Order: sequence, then structure tokens, then C-alpha cells
Amino acid sequence: SLKTVTFGQGLHTIGDCAFFACLELESITFPRSVESIAGAFGGNLKLVTIIVEDGNPVYHSAGNCVIETATNTLVFGCKNSTIPTDGSVETLYDWAFMVCGVTEIAIPRSVTKIGNLCFDGCENLTDIYYDGTKAEWNAIDKADSWDYETGDYTVHCTDGDIEVTNA
Repeated sequence: SLKTVTFGQGLHTIGDCAFFACLELESITFPRSVESIAGAFGGNLKLVTIIVEDGNPVYHSAGNCVIETATNTLVFGCKNSTIPTDGSVETLYDWAFMVCGVTEIAIPRSVTKIGNLCFDGCENLTDIYYDGTKAEWNAIDKADSWDYETGDYTVHCTDGDIEVTNA
């Protein structure tokens, strides 16, 4: 029944899967001190608010996404995340949107890599809006199972659509 998590200052690491499948979790606030959170979340279907406090030297938040600043890697998002279009995201990390309830998402042209199981279990994902051409979409380095258990979806590119059957 955990709905909100606000971590205290001094916390440095949140371990893998520490908050996996917290089914009622709606809001998370990370302190300036946190240095490692990758893989700690997923399966949080009600999560809608993700904040990293200003001044964190490793991460920042934008559009309800947690981004590792030095590597331009989106490490964690939720069903209503908006991936920044300012070039600050180049990689979607492994498990970044795992079982988060996302139904559609816009992926900016700056993204060059999509990690393993990035959208795993997003069975209601129906539309990906890519801000580039089909050729550019196909050139993105995608892990073999980046869209595992997503079902069918459409990638809408600037020069047409790509229908994907994931049966």
C-alpha cells in the first residue's frame, strides 16, 4: 500500500529491484545524495511523479524521467513520462519502462540506443512516436528483447509508420 516515497539526504544507493512491483506507488522523490538507482524500480503501474532534487551530481529529472547526466541515459520512467527532446537523452537504459503501464511514448531523434527489456511487459503499448525517419529508427541500436512482451504496436516516423507484430 506504499503510495509515496521521499528518501532522506545521505542515501547513496538503492539496490536492484528494491521497489519492484510496488503496485500502489504513485510518487518518488530522490535526494541530492543518491548515486545509484538503476534497476531499482519497475512494475509500478500507478507511478506518475518522479523527481530528483536539484543539485544531484549524478542524476536529474525531466518529464517524470530520471536521467544520468554524464551519460545522457534515461534510467527510469513511468507511464506518463515525456522523454526530453533537448538532446539530454541518448540511451534508454535496460528496464527503464519495465511494466510501467505506458500506452504510448514519444522517442526523440537523439536516442541512439534502447536497452534490454526497456519496455518489458508494457503489453498496452500501442504507439511509439519517433521524431525521425524509418531508416533512422531502424538504425537505433536496440537490444534483442527491448520490446519483450509488449504485444503489437506502431512506430510512427516522420516518413510513415512501421507496424510491429509481437506475437
